[in-house]
Amino acid sequence: MTYTTRQYQAVLHCLEQRPEEALTAADLAEALRRSEHPVGLATIYRQLEKLESAGRIHKIHTEEGSFFQFCPHADHHNCFLLRCEDCGRIVHLDIPAQMTDEDCDMIAKAINKVAAVLA
Repeated sequence: MTYTTRQYQAVLHCLEQRPEEALTAADLAEALRRSEHPVGLATIYRQLEKLESAGRIHKIHTEEGSFFQFCPHADHHNCFLLRCEDCGRIVHLDIPAQMTDEDCDMIAKAINKVAAVLA
């Protein structure tokens, strides 16, 4: 079993409790402070890097900065992330395990085409 710190567990637990939300490191720091588990921002960034490397979270890059979202899939292969260009909300979708990367690319292209038509 891999050793994890109290801070690692606190950051992971905070993200697990809000699986539908993509949070910034500052959002996590505030939530942890409110839950009486204060963790410094630099420590949060280190824990987020570890969680991303372990496949426990997604890191989402946007013009507004980086957001982090819990991922229930260890390898990220059974999920899809969609971001609304109007409100910025990020939705984590489960996909069937039998879908290939090519299937996912085809879905992404179709979604982009629909978004272009709606714009």
